[in-house]
Amino acid sequence: MKILPYGDTALLVQFEKVICPEVHLKVLRLAESLRAYARKGVINTQVAYNSLTIFFSPKMTSTADLMDLVFDLAEEKQDIDIVSDLVEIPVCYESAFALDQKVVQQETQLTWSEIVEKHTQVDYLVYMIGFVPGFMYLGGLDPALFMPRKEIPRTIVPQGSLAMAAQQTGLYPFETPGGWQIIGRTPIELFNFQNPLVKPGDKVRFVPVSSREFNQYKKHKNV
Repeated sequence: MKILPYGDTALLVQFEKVICPEVHLKVLRLAESLRAYARKGVINTQVAYNSLTIFFSPKMTSTADLMDLVFDLAEEKQDIDIVSDLVEIPVCYESAFALDQKVVQQETQLTWSEIVEKHTQVDYLVYMIGFVPGFMYLGGLDPALFMPRKEIPRTIVPQGSLAMAAQQTGLYPFETPGGWQIIGRTPIELFNFQNPLVKPGDKVRFVPVSSREFNQYKKHKNV
């Protein structure tokens, strides 16, 4: 583990540079243990795959003191229980929403039904939220579905799009540019500032729905 100054009001704690649940658990446990130090200057933490950014008030603590605290907590707090919720998200994988269906089939040499089956058989780990508010970086993708990013990103990815890139899968909560391969879309709201759908450490399960069911979700939302 390395701790580096990250400007005047933050520290970057870097664990092993791999993407795996075991390392991510270390990140989550450190973030959880720091919650008790809000009165001692810890303002916020930002969880990533294998690192944690800690924001602090220099009026309440120093970089050196916080570094010492982090080292102590990383050694002591190895048995903290992390609460993990399982969130089911409906997705329509039909061709109208799977904008990169042909590309994914060609790259994987699988039928579309095989691709959907493999993609929906996994409970994905939420490693981090980023890129845009509410974008989930999810790990656990079947290696048979590993995909390269698009050489030329789309300027517009529809809101709710489900996509894959490398060993990751994720959802676009807003209409935004993006370079991942799109395989479906969810009708539900993915970002709510007051009531986040998921947090790092949670699990996500994708539930396939038909276009009719997709539209029913949309209709119900607008009632």
